[in-house]
Formats: sequence, structure tokens, C-alpha cells
Amino acid sequence: MECQVFELAQEHVACYSEWSEPCEGKVERRIGFMSLNAENNEFMVLGRLPFKGPAVYRSIDGRWTELQITQPVSFEGIVSYKSKFYAIDLTGRTIVVEPTLQLHTFQRSRPSYKTRKRWLLNSGDKVLLVEMCTERRADFFIPNIREKKIWFEVSELDVERNDWNQVEDVDDRVLFLEQYCSFSCLATEIQGFRANSIIFSDLGVNPVRCTAE
Repeated sequence: MECQVFELAQEHVACYSEWSEPCEGKVERRIGFMSLNAENNEFMVLGRLPFKGPAVYRSIDGRWTELQITQPVSFEGIVSYKSKFYAIDLTGRTIVVEPTLQLHTFQRSRPSYKTRKRWLLNSGDKVLLVEMCTERRADFFIPNIREKKIWFEVSELDVERNDWNQVEDVDDRVLFLEQYCSFSCLATEIQGFRANSIIFSDLGVNPVRCTAE
């Protein structure tokens, strides 16, 4: 059998140990990586320090700098876009971090009280926010019910307005959503997938397909 293997995306994950008496555990967290100067191999990383809040590592500094964010933050998604990091937390707040370590935050204008899980991903020259929604929060935690009750909402980043604008399609692309690696590609790049489809891992269990009609 002949087959072709080609790379669609890369993702970065931080692995470290956490100690909590009497056990030691291994933890993996998704981080954001951005090249600052390719010629000098300078880079920047955005992540969450163990037992602390979000922080940035810049190769030029050689150390982690904790970000001063007033409320607790747990990232659901991180992407780099136009030399900035965009991250979104469990409340739907978007955090924007610049290479200078300046940051600002914003909330989207549309309510998100039906959102149960979020992903951020680069899609062509855009950044997309994908939200898994249910009418009732309880439906999200019952596997057999969840598969029948969920729907997805997709929004595009509006840099000028600091907002997310809901869209009805994703430009004939396929969105792949997973805990540590989310990406998009044109449906014409891979066989067997329909345009404007979302392929997601059911909270780390089984791959599921959802297609926009």
C-alpha cells in the first residue's frame, strides 16, 4: 500500500513535575511560542508557571517574567499573530501580550454564557475562536447527551475593535481541535474531509466530525 505523510501543524507543550505530598505528578500544559528574530534565534514563550500565574520567557532576558494580571488566569487557548500573543481564559477574556511585555485584555461584545470549551487557532491569515456550546451546563458533562446537544460557534478576531465577530463558514477550511494541537487547513489539501468541517477529539476520547451546513 502506498501512502503519503506530510506535516500539517506543530504545537508546543511544557512538561514539568508538581509535588503534592505524598505524590509527585507529571503535568503538561500548552504554551505559545513566537520567533522574535530568526537571524539571532531570539524567541518568546507564553505559558503558566507551576503554582503561579501566566508568565513570559524571552530568550534575550534568559528568564521568566510573571505577568501582572489582576484576576486568576487559566488559558484555554494561545496563538501568536502579527508579533503578539493572543490567549483566552476560562471566562472568555482575551489577553494580548506584546514582545515588550505590555498587555491588555478585552471581553467580546456578544455574551458567552452557553460556552463550555474554547479553542484558538490560526486559520490562513486570520485568528479564529471556536466555542463548544450547550444550552445547559449539565449536558456538557454527560457523554451520550453531549454528542447530541452540542453545537459550535466560530468567531474571527477583529484587531481594530478588540472583539470577536461571529462567522458562518471558515473559507472552505477544515478545523482540527485537540487539547494540545489545534490547526486548520484547506479541504483541498487532504483527502476525505469536507470544507467548513470541524474535527475534534471528544474531550480527549474519540474523534468526532461536525460540518457546517
